Amino acid sequence: MNSAAEHEKVIENWMLAVIDDDGIERHDDLHIDRIDLRWKDRELWVSGALEVFQIAKSLRGHHLSQFTLSVSFSLRDGRRNLGPNFRTLKAFERRMDWMPPSLYLFRKGLEPWNRLEGGPIPDRALFTSTQIDASGLFGIQMPAFYLEFARNGSNKYGRSLFLVA
Repeated sequence: MNSAAEHEKVIENWMLAVIDDDGIERHDDLHIDRIDLRWKDRELWVSGALEVFQIAKSLRGHHLSQFTLSVSFSLRDGRRNLGPNFRTLKAFERRMDWMPPSLYLFRKGLEPWNRLEGGPIPDRALFTSTQIDASGLFGIQMPAFYLEFARNGSNKYGRSLFLVA
């Protein structure tokens, strides 16, 4: 188990590297299990993601306030457009896919949910971005966006939930 100081160091190093080497343009992310190996355990993904997000928010406030910080949850693909089909934390957890949550930094105004909200992506059959109230899921008030999109070369729809600071 890593200490809070070790978590801060890993997150801050990632943030600075993403800015310095154009990782922000590539959407380089940081999966929570790369911060602490105990977060490989699926049952700890939500609590781990929220903990990591709080640490990242405090670090971002120091010198990266011009960027939007997000933690993303990848949800299971579907064969049709499902929309946000979860109302409880348990239902949400059942819909998470195999990938641990991850942190992202975006340039303000160029976040996926703003840049593409409501509009089609030329190489995708469908893209939707919906702001939702996630306070009932996570017990904290913050902006959240549900994204759903047709995967290239597949008949499945990808789905993600982003918590935003």
